[in-house]
Parts: sequence; C-alpha cells; structure tokens
Amino acid sequence: MTVNTQLEYHERDRLVEKAIAFLRTLNGEMYRGVQKALYVQAADVLTEGDLPVGEFDRIYFGVEFCERRIPSVHQLEKAISICREDGKPLTLVTPIVTDWGLKRLNPLFGRLMEYDEHAEVVVNEYGTLMFLREKFPSFKVVMGRVLIRQKKDPRVPLIHDEKIRGYFSGSVLDSAYFCKFLHGQNTRRVELDNLPHAQPPQADFSVSLYYPFVFITTSRNCVAETCDECARVHYMLYHPTMGDGLIFYGRSQFFVNLNLNWLENSRIDRIVYQFYVPL
Repeated sequence: MTVNTQLEYHERDRLVEKAIAFLRTLNGEMYRGVQKALYVQAADVLTEGDLPVGEFDRIYFGVEFCERRIPSVHQLEKAISICREDGKPLTLVTPIVTDWGLKRLNPLFGRLMEYDEHAEVVVNEYGTLMFLREKFPSFKVVMGRVLIRQKKDPRVPLIHDEKIRGYFSGSVLDSAYFCKFLHGQNTRRVELDNLPHAQPPQADFSVSLYYPFVFITTSRNCVAETCDECARVHYMLYHPTMGDGLIFYGRSQFFVNLNLNWLENSRIDRIVYQFYVPL
C-alpha cells in the first residue's frame, strides 16, 4: 500500500488540459445529442479565461457530499449571472445534509426560484427531496448519484464469474418499487457514476453520467482537521487490485475512470464533467 499526498487531478493547469481533452473526445457520432455539463463548486472558476466554459451546454453548481461546503447566496448569484450572460441553464447540486444543512439550502432555493421556477436541482438526501416537494414543487428534481446506489468496488472487473460480476453491475434502478417511487415524486432524471463494470440502466429515466471521478463512499468524518484545510488535504491510496489508485478527499473516496464505454444503446443523454475532485 502506498499513500501519496500530491493529487495530480487537483493541479489547475492539468485540469484545464484534461477538460479540453474531454471535449475533444465527444466529437464522435456516438456522442451526437449528448449534453455536456460542466460541474464546478465555486462560481469564480467560471470566470477564469483558460477554461473552455463556452463549449459546455449546461453548468452544474454546488456540492454533493459536505454540507459545510454549501455555497453562499452570493456565490449562487455569481453563478446565475454568468449562466444568464452565457445563455446556459443552471443545475444546483445539493449534498447529504442534516437539518442544519437544509436550513442553509433554503435561501439558495429561494434565490433559484426567482431566477427560474423550473430549474433543475440535484438531491443527494431524501430530506431535501421531501422539502422541495413541499416548498418548491415546480423545481425539476434530479436524483443524485448518492441516492442511485451502484456497487462501486473498483475490483469488480477482476471477478471472473459472470453471474457474480453481473450482480455488481446493477443499481437501485433495477428495482421496480424504487422506480415507481421516483415517478411518484415526478422525477425524470437520475445521475450515475461511470463505472467500468456497470450495465446501462433500462429504467424509463433520462440519465446523467459523471466523469471522470467515480464516487465510492462518503462519511461524516473528514481527512482534514479543519474546513479551511479541507481543500488542501488529499491522499492517494495505491494497491495492485485498485487500478490507478483511490482518492481520499474531504469526506469521500473516489477513483478515476477515463473510459466512456457504455453510452451506446443507453438512456445516457448528458455527461457531467467534474473539473476537479468534488467535495
């Protein structure tokens, strides 16, 4: 086991280079009609000239995992202003939250309602889903990848037994009861990780695919001692069975999958490009 505290994917020049390379890969026939969304956690990133923001179709803004990183209304205002100026739709991403975090989200929802009463909101917490259905029913709720549970062990491709590997290739979308629940919540879009062993979902939903960071798991504990330190502390864990290694960042763990090999004959119509490792 090797631990490396220098995380290549957090260096800005490399990130811009990778974003441009990603866009170039989407020029083929297979990607025709697939939306390209750029996911950022800070609105300031969108104003830095070297990032090809204009080549993306939609902006994802917010955080997925840490309620302490929920952006301020001021940050949301900046993101809205940029999207309005560029004519791009905005999707607000919300994290796993406690009651404390839900209170922090409420003013964001209010400002987003003023901007677009039918805006997309990604939820990664059932409490947030229920809150939106009660207080902001016009929003288009998207089920985040925390709630669309996939089996994410990066060692699954090493399994030789097809039946066992098939079991690990599914998700909660294989459950008719869960899909019925989503339809009852008027949810029409779900978000998935780009797993190397996954099978395209057959359920009747539009699907967004996150790239290139595959979310494995998260917790309430952070690898950093303080929130200020959080964005600067990250680890790489290497093992022969773990491919290119695991990323420990903030409260969560990830691995990288650069292949987009299961778009064909699937319902995936949007790729969410993560500019950096999410918090």
